[in-house]
Amino acid sequence: MRSLDEYVEGFRVALRGERFGEKSVHMIIEQIGSIYIEGSQVSTEERPADCVLTTDHATYDQMFSGQLDPTIAFGQGKLKLDGDMGVALLMPPLFKKANA
Repeated sequence: MRSLDEYVEGFRVALRGERFGEKSVHMIIEQIGSIYIEGSQVSTEERPADCVLTTDHATYDQMFSGQLDPTIAFGQGKLKLDGDMGVALLMPPLFKKANA
């Protein structure tokens, strides 16, 4: 499994010159920490966000690597969502781009 720093760097590369959108997402990865994305900024800060996604490290790694679709993870109860589902729907293409 990847480290928190590897996920953060992947998102920074994916968002270089681009924006996530007008909203923010806070991903809580149990056992290793948090990732906060707003606009083109990616950090490990724990901040209020329009959408909060919570999952364990193994599930997050599968989503990041494209082995598990976040929508399926949500349906299976492996991914918890609090807030704007529209923001959550922006994540699958961002995961794909961050892992490229």
